[in-house]
Amino acid sequence: RNRPVYFEGAPDLLKGLKSQGVAVGVISDGFAELEKMPEINCSLDFAVFSKDVGASKPDPKLFQVAISKAEEVLGRPCTPAECVMVGDSYQK
Repeated sequence: RNRPVYFEGAPDLLKGLKSQGVAVGVISDGFAELEKMPEINCSLDFAVFSKDVGASKPDPKLFQVAISKAEEVLGRPCTPAECVMVGDSYQK
């Protein structure tokens, strides 16, 4: 969990998105220690963990919390239509 293999260019893409004012976050069912992943941690504005929300993907609660955190980062309302979720499991 703490030593992921990134797709080529993924960390740079996240940095670029953040530098353009895009709120970048993580939703995880796992117990990743993001501080041990400097390649992406430096580009994250927030993280949502299922253990903290009491729900696992694909429960909408996780995504609602992520939207709330994005709103805090952006300082404005954010709708699901403005969000993009990239995952490694179609079922989740």
